[in-house]
Amino acid sequence: MPIFILSAERNEITAKDLVKGYLRITVDFKHFFPATNQLVFVTIGSERREVKFSCRDNRSHLLHIGQDAISYLTLTDGDRICIEVIGEFEYRLSKLVP
Repeated sequence: MPIFILSAERNEITAKDLVKGYLRITVDFKHFFPATNQLVFVTIGSERREVKFSCRDNRSHLLHIGQDAISYLTLTDGDRICIEVIGEFEYRLSKLVP
């Protein structure tokens, strides 16, 4: 299964993204996600949860993981996330530690 790293070059995870509870999915990674707005599954740690995915034309898609997931992953602006595709519209997220 594919694995990729957010954020893409020139598109870092920002404090604004984190406050809003989402990760921006840039053009580099759009092909791993649905072509429509829908619910997808993410696994963070041992918890599998259903989250909102927003498909946006000509802009970054949004993966709404929520404040609790951001806190669990201890994300701050500039951090990087490993995203593993584990099934159709199902992903495992983990923070990359420098």
